[in-house]
Amino acid sequence: MFIDINNHRKIFAVQEEFNQVFQNLHLSFYQKPSKPGGISSDELIDKSSKTLASCRAIDHSGFISVSPEMTVGELKQHFSDVFELTIDVFQRTGKNTWSEFPVEESETLQSLNVEMPKAEKY
Repeated sequence: MFIDINNHRKIFAVQEEFNQVFQNLHLSFYQKPSKPGGISSDELIDKSSKTLASCRAIDHSGFISVSPEMTVGELKQHFSDVFELTIDVFQRTGKNTWSEFPVEESETLQSLNVEMPKAEKY
């Protein structure tokens, strides 16, 4: 899959596109750094109606390639290297709930996107 990245795109649109393939994973974006190339904030953006411009200090558009075989670390690095976006990935724990902590970076997106066990399923 390819995700369109540009400063005018809303965060929720990127999240929805990602969730079309990875229903049990959630992308979260961090606040932008104070300057281009600077260290990203450790605050997650809580309003998905904001644009990607609120997450990064540069204006670079393009597409990001995402495949099930990618590790979370590779995905995070690609977002960071190409678009100066800092993200984390969380796993579904219930109908509308996500894990409290980001998933392990060494795991593949495919392995984390498993369906929940029937006892926990919403």
